[in-house]
Amino acid sequence: MRSTKEASNYADRVMEVLIQWFPPLGDPDTAALVRKQIVGHMLNPDMHLEVIISDPITARWRLTGHCRSRLPEVRLGCWAAHPSPEDTELERLVNTRLAALCCVTPPTGTA
Repeated sequence: MRSTKEASNYADRVMEVLIQWFPPLGDPDTAALVRKQIVGHMLNPDMHLEVIISDPITARWRLTGHCRSRLPEVRLGCWAAHPSPEDTELERLVNTRLAALCCVTPPTGTA
């Protein structure tokens, strides 16, 4: 189980990764909503997490919650009917970075 501070730190790091490819997540209101959902999943892994992080009409890219080794985490998924090779590579790249976050502990004294 993670503490609220650990969950918040994780959510901040997830947002730093995602914003590189999904700039609209830089909007403060959008970021706050997505971050809140991530923190909620981290504190309660049984809570369903699925957040559309791309154009809501196509809902092509979604962030979903998963548990690996009993630790909650999030993953990016491409929900296109026929994902392109670029989509597949982006999904792999982002998920590799997100998976690495579960193993990273921020230095003492950070937010």
